[in-house]
Amino acid sequence: MVRWHETLAARVGLRAAGLAGLCAAWGVAGTLYSRVHSHPPAQASLAELGLSTVLVLLLIVSNALLFAGAGLWKVVPVPGRRVTARTEPPVFEPLMGRETSLAEALRRAQTNACVPACRLHRLARTS
Repeated sequence: MVRWHETLAARVGLRAAGLAGLCAAWGVAGTLYSRVHSHPPAQASLAELGLSTVLVLLLIVSNALLFAGAGLWKVVPVPGRRVTARTEPPVFEPLMGRETSLAEALRRAQTNACVPACRLHRLARTS
């Protein structure tokens, strides 16, 4: 069975709706331009803000319909979740200060990744 968006009428209709939306956006842009430039500079009114919002939404939706058309309903494959092979969480042991040497901290970090990198940099600066 053919999906509704795969028919010729739907493809042409979606592109035509996009073109009609861009024509409507042109009219809204003209109205907004005349409202903004008809009076001296002042704060934007609520109507002007509403018109600009409608203009932006019309431009976005119309361009999507015109250029993508039925491709907006295309099924996109989504890859599965990445599964890690780690069975137990890593153990982080806090570095208490200067009693641990930099060499020992680096050795422990290489063996089981238990010292965060920021602590290693801090320890390297003080040594």
